[in-house]
Amino acid sequence: MLRYYGLLGGNTETLQSIANDFSLSRERIRQLRDNRLKFFRRQKQRTALEAELCAIAKKLLDE
Repeated sequence: MLRYYGLLGGNTETLQSIANDFSLSRERIRQLRDNRLKFFRRQKQRTALEAELCAIAKKLLDE
């Protein structure tokens, strides 16, 4: 993810160049990238849900 989006030095890299460095297929690198993006989305949703549940719990406790 860091190399693909250029977060390590500003230069983005292709899936193929990353795959070559790790001796994996371009498709496998794409799958790993997609899985990590799904993980980040779930984490964001989970954080929002936890914040909402905490707010509801606080309201219930204040009543």
